[in-house]
Amino acid sequence: MSAVEPQFLWFTPNEWTALSTFFLAAFTALLVAVGIYQVLGIRAENKKSLTLNACSNYEQNPNIYDALQKLWAALENGELEREPKKFRPQINVMLNFLDAIAIGIEQGLYIEDLAWDHLDAIVKRAVKRYIDSGLIEKVGLEREDFIRLIEMRERWLRARPHFRDLSWWRRRRGTR
Repeated sequence: MSAVEPQFLWFTPNEWTALSTFFLAAFTALLVAVGIYQVLGIRAENKKSLTLNACSNYEQNPNIYDALQKLWAALENGELEREPKKFRPQINVMLNFLDAIAIGIEQGLYIEDLAWDHLDAIVKRAVKRYIDSGLIEKVGLEREDFIRLIEMRERWLRARPHFRDLSWWRRRRGTR
């Protein structure tokens, strides 16, 4: 004659243990999934912030701003055309900045579509004005030193990306 196991609400102690273990494992899996989702969201937001900060340096970095002001004044008064070598440091600073953005995009540090929204006209104008025109060679800089910038401009001329960050709910519903 075997002993009857005690039951509480239709389950034996072993069944309660199994059921509790199952719910604990499911809850743990849910916490892991939420944690992964949050980490990925934080990484995406961080990448947006890095991209925006890098793009804003075009106007906010004092060295770049100073170089741009000198180049603009020289362009307006014709001095850039007459004495281009005098402006080599300013051209170098400005093109190095834009090339650094292109390298950051290439390496996945920045979001290309977001950078495109902020810098498209600037990149096109700078490459056309300083590189395509041959001015870069006149000041003693090499076109090959800015190859990533040139490639980015070419990519941006072919494709028309736009940054669009929709919530998963809007993407699902197709709402704009």
